[in-house]
Amino acid sequence: MNSFIELMRLSVLNKIPNKVYKNKIIFFSQEIKNDWLRIINSFSFIEAAGGLVRRSNKELLFILKNGKWDLPKGKIDFGENPEQAAIREVKEETGLLYLEVINFISETYHLYNDKCIILKKTFWFLMKTNDFAELIPQKEEGITDLKWFPENKTPKTYNSINDVIK
Repeated sequence: MNSFIELMRLSVLNKIPNKVYKNKIIFFSQEIKNDWLRIINSFSFIEAAGGLVRRSNKELLFILKNGKWDLPKGKIDFGENPEQAAIREVKEETGLLYLEVINFISETYHLYNDKCIILKKTFWFLMKTNDFAELIPQKEEGITDLKWFPENKTPKTYNSINDVIK
């Protein structure tokens, strides 16, 4: 709820009707393109890409970062497209060597606080691997564990990640 209060303090958002529903913010607009640009321009905005990695035995790969299960992702570097960034980030954060992108899943948006409120847009890709090698967490990124979970028994995670999995 604190991030919602911080968000609502921004004057641009005070002018847009909104509603909180299950930790999501829903904005109602009659001029969606203009209002969306006003929202994006109210924050530091970054783009990222990541992967929902499936192994042949119907398991999904999760990373443990800052005490919470998540999916591997990271910022898109200059000159990269989202798919290239997703592959690079998943490899860097997990140590996997062999990945194949199956298809684009969706985009998600979330806010976080890092000296200022940042709006992060993440492009998600379904990937597969047949790599059963040892996973190597990228410790310098705060990743402390990596684990394969059965598709029907995924860990508790962020709401936006649950949307990607579905």
